[in-house]
Amino acid sequence: DLAREAVGAIEEDVDPLRAALAYERLSWYAVDAQVQVKHAAIEMLTTSRRAVELVPADPPTALRARVAGGLAFMLLLAREYDEAQHWAKKALAVAKLVDSADEEVRALVALGFLEGRYGEVDTARSLLRDAYSRAVAGGDRLLQLGAKWHLTWPELDVGNLATACVTLEEMAELAQRSGLTWSAYGRNALQLRCYAYYAAGEW
Repeated sequence: DLAREAVGAIEEDVDPLRAALAYERLSWYAVDAQVQVKHAAIEMLTTSRRAVELVPADPPTALRARVAGGLAFMLLLAREYDEAQHWAKKALAVAKLVDSADEEVRALVALGFLEGRYGEVDTARSLLRDAYSRAVAGGDRLLQLGAKWHLTWPELDVGNLATACVTLEEMAELAQRSGLTWSAYGRNALQLRCYAYYAAGEW
């Protein structure tokens, strides 16, 4: 609600970049607060697309990489995989041009997840490991948790439960050590860890 209020308070013609950032935040809050994915999908996609419209592609900027990467994730959640890949690649290219390590991590995570959806498990692992290494180097714990979370999925998809369990243990420990146990990723790690051990028969 506060993000919607912020979007309404900013004059897009006067301060388009600030408005873009508000739209980008609103799209993520729509995902975080979702009760049903179908209801959240409209707002998360609409606001994310508007954020991209408000940030010029030229000159390349970290904000352009951020909104492009954000749109890639929203499309990914909506299962629009081809368009998601298009925007993730654009986000990665811009992030590299402007040397934005955080946005590069986010774009790599999106691309890695998409490669997993396409069945390219080895490519997905490589991209996600690269994302995690870069997140560790940058010191952003939430980015580290996000990369770790997505590293779990290629292993679950191919039934590599032992590796998935280890990854989730590491993720839960990182969340606890960072004071992020009850963040979205921290909770996800705890929940998925239960499932992974259950599926592996580790009662």
